[in-house]
Amino acid sequence: MTLEWTRGLWAALAVLLFGALAPGCIFSSEDDSLGRFCASPAEGGEYCVSAERSPESAWNEAKAHGSEPIQMWAEWPKAVTLDELVASREKLAAWLGDIDEVLFDLRHNARSAESYRASMAGRLGALLREANERQQELLTRKPVDAVGNLEGALAEKADAEKGPLAAGDVKGAATIYDAALRGAEGT
Repeated sequence: MTLEWTRGLWAALAVLLFGALAPGCIFSSEDDSLGRFCASPAEGGEYCVSAERSPESAWNEAKAHGSEPIQMWAEWPKAVTLDELVASREKLAAWLGDIDEVLFDLRHNARSAESYRASMAGRLGALLREANERQQELLTRKPVDAVGNLEGALAEKADAEKGPLAAGDVKGAATIYDAALRGAEGT
């Protein structure tokens, strides 16, 4: 064997090895930062694909395992909590964009009014209601008045000591301040 032939063999093996180990080949892992498109045929079962793919991919998998109407929905990323979703304009917009893709696919590609209706009455409608209800809950919460809480706590401490808070009582003031901040943070 010549040196060039040996180097060529090693180069080919390296390309083959790195190509096989590239994401999506041997060790396929779903990206938790992306949502998913899901579909469920009339017979049941869930067929989900990463949002990197199209809603049509989920539709085709569900269609291969059952009949219409096929219910479809878009899930927000697993790495995102419901509170994070509804509190973030960007995350909410991304999820609603995925929902738009699902609904567009149902109207224009699948052309299935029954599946569109089943989706809105089923899991997709439930996810939208859940996000809306949680957002309403968060919006109706009374904001914490950190300054008012601090002033009230300092006044209570002064009353308890039967006089104004002594300037030398730094530790006591710091404790009151820390408690007021913890209350503002919700902890």
